[in-house]
Amino acid sequence: MNTHLSRIAALFLAGASAAPALAQPGLPCEFSAANTQLSPLYSYFGGVNGFGGWVSATTIHSGYSMYIWANFQHDNLFRIAGFAIGNLAIARPALATAPNADTFSITVQSPAQGRLAMLITVREDDNNDGIIDPAGDDDEWETAPLMLLPGTNVYNLPLNAFSDANPGNGNDARNFTTTNRMGFILTFESRATFPGGIIETPIAMRIDHAGFYPGPQTIPTPCGTADFNNDGDTGTDQDIEAFFACLGGHCCPSCGSADFNGDGDTGTDLDIESFFRVLGGGTC
Repeated sequence: MNTHLSRIAALFLAGASAAPALAQPGLPCEFSAANTQLSPLYSYFGGVNGFGGWVSATTIHSGYSMYIWANFQHDNLFRIAGFAIGNLAIARPALATAPNADTFSITVQSPAQGRLAMLITVREDDNNDGIIDPAGDDDEWETAPLMLLPGTNVYNLPLNAFSDANPGNGNDARNFTTTNRMGFILTFESRATFPGGIIETPIAMRIDHAGFYPGPQTIPTPCGTADFNNDGDTGTDQDIEAFFACLGGHCCPSCGSADFNGDGDTGTDLDIESFFRVLGGGTC
């Protein structure tokens, strides 16, 4: 490979390995650093004997995800059980909600067994006193329970899907994009009336890309691989040469696409950045 390309590769690889760390999980929450996981909040009735989670390197939307476990068990009295995770005090600048956000989106990889419903709760600090008090001065908003589908799916909810859970408290207005402090709760519930019945065994699931976005979200097309020329050797000088040749319109028959990050735009700076990020062992 020529010296010029080697220098370009070294520059990109030097800058591709460091991911920005967030002080706390904001909205959107991408779980891309170890300190962005959501906290266990509560479980209810006797059907959950412990639950928790941690950041997982497995990608279900983009970058890392959050792995969640819950030990569902038999309860002699109740035929409903659930648990909740979240963050009850996200303040700016970690509260990274776009001003034109109009959709709450979350990607969920459902448990392999049973069916769960998901309920999303959002709280706002309406009077800007630094304390979120849904029993007094601040609003609490909830969605209706949403039955999760098998497999990995993106769930998009417009802002009007959130109903006022404490009318008369706060200002009764959805200030999701303007409030300076917010809390959000994800509740996952099992019932005997759900398809397959109530869950009574330990389960595991993953979530990602949770938060308010401008428009509905979709799972990105997977990036190409660092073995760009598909010769079986990954991340070699020949892969870099083949990638730049493809950017110039001369793709080899077995090479990947110049739209490396799969966003529909071919041969852009973002494709170059994504290629060298993957070359360095990262993800798009």
